[in-house]
Amino acid sequence: MKVQVLMSTYNGERYIKEQIESILEQTGVEVSLLIRDDGSKDSTRSILDEIQSSDDRVNCVFEENVGVKKSFLKLVKMADPDSDYYAFSDQDDIWLTDKLETAVNVLQKEDADIPLIYGSSVSVYKDETLAGEIFVCPQLNIGNFLIKNYYPGCTMVFNKKTKELIDFVDYNILRTNPLHDHWLNLVCTACGGKVLMDPNPHMLYRLHGNNEVGDRSLLQKIKGNGLFSHSENTRYRICEELHTLYGEKESKEAEALIRVVLDSRKGFAQRVKLACNKSIKPLGITERISIFLIALLGKF
Repeated sequence: MKVQVLMSTYNGERYIKEQIESILEQTGVEVSLLIRDDGSKDSTRSILDEIQSSDDRVNCVFEENVGVKKSFLKLVKMADPDSDYYAFSDQDDIWLTDKLETAVNVLQKEDADIPLIYGSSVSVYKDETLAGEIFVCPQLNIGNFLIKNYYPGCTMVFNKKTKELIDFVDYNILRTNPLHDHWLNLVCTACGGKVLMDPNPHMLYRLHGNNEVGDRSLLQKIKGNGLFSHSENTRYRICEELHTLYGEKESKEAEALIRVVLDSRKGFAQRVKLACNKSIKPLGITERISIFLIALLGKF
């Protein structure tokens, strides 16, 4: 099976060699690597030039800075249409050699005619030592992803049907702000696809100053879900955009849920209906409280 790995880089000189080596050492699949450098100012470009010249599986594109979301969406559109699967990669992690093979084995058991995404837990890697794991929910759907993205996008492997959904829309017209991985999950699950979660980690997720997250207080978690955000109705606007761009492709279940969200602006009774809707699926009591209040207050 051919798997093309899509990596966006920006000032990644510290760890990028180690990450690329771990990608090229994948077993059980025919791997290639498409890298888009997003205007690095350090030595990343020269490192990539050297790697590209020594391994024909690596193809690098050097372009101006557009930010991580657009950079990855550009990569999806640039990806080789002849690949069987595609994978997102950060520039600073380390993949175990079975990462892609495991994902492909999971995806091959499903219906290839629907959009499919694989995701997994990760082993946390900090200060060159293992520091625990980030676990994922065993099953995620549109009702989860309307709340937030629940797992690291660097674990994602997706099929051609998912790529075709992203190719279907010009990413430059997107008005909402989910990152590339969250957007793929939203589109996939809205259009009748499946997100398949693997509880076993197959990569080392490196924590450092630019990405580190830690335990947060209850109030911080509630704030993070948007209860006190000045940018209100983020989820409503996502539903509006999904329905506008993919309305004809929506599953019946997703269409019904999106309709409940879009109707919530009509009055308090509709907001109560949204707050109590069982298709909105927060994970844990903190999210349940905050999402319930957000819906009642008309901030969904």
